[in-house]
Formats: sequence, structure tokens, C-alpha cells
Amino acid sequence: MYLILLLLHLLGAAVWVGGYLTVYYLSKNYSSDLIHSVYKRFHPLGMTSLVVQLITGIILANHRITSWTNFDNTDLHIIYTKIAVIIIIIALVGYQSSFLKKVELNKRKLHIYNVLIIFFSITMVILGVLFRL
Repeated sequence: MYLILLLLHLLGAAVWVGGYLTVYYLSKNYSSDLIHSVYKRFHPLGMTSLVVQLITGIILANHRITSWTNFDNTDLHIIYTKIAVIIIIIALVGYQSSFLKKVELNKRKLHIYNVLIIFFSITMVILGVLFRL
């Protein structure tokens, strides 16, 4: 069961980071119409992968964390950092979604948000690796 959860968690991360790398590439090189089209198709899949990561992440963390209040535990520090980073990612994606719905797309703003989302998403992957060490 643990390996299945870990696989789902990693697949969710791959879809999420890969999807945002694609949106980033498109935002630099293609028209607003194509960006809107791709984002509209990716958004439900991306949000699903994020939810899968949240659910599997909580279950996987419960396998390793014996107490959520023992602040001497390094694993707990990593988990709390991951929770803070995921809150930042959700806020960025939520705001980005609001301006992507507009007819006229500000590509510079999209580029900045994509860079931030990718940075924090890769941070999550690194924190996940640290948690497994």
C-alpha cells in the first residue's frame, strides 16, 4: 500500500511540475490563444494531481510522523515547511487562474507567476526527497 501511495504521489508531482514547465514554455513562445487553450485543458488535470499529492502526502507523512507536536523531529520540520509551501503554491495558482480567465492576457505577469509556481513546486520535490532520506 505504501509503495502505491508513493507512486501516486510522485506521479502527481511529475504531472504538476511538467504541466507548469509546459505552460511556462508556452507563455514565452506562443500566442495568448494557444496559452488559454492549453491552460484550460491542463488546469483540471493539474488540480487533480495537486489534490492527489495532498491526500497521498498526508497519508505518507502519517507513516513516518509519530507525533505532530514533537518539534525536535526533523521530519516534522520538513512536513510543516511543505505545508507552508503548498499554501503559497495554491495562492499563486488561484491568483494566476483569475487573470488567465481574462480575454487579454498579460504574458509578463503569467511568466512571473509560472516561474514562482515552478520554483515552489521544485522546492516541494526537494523537500520530499529530504523527507525520504
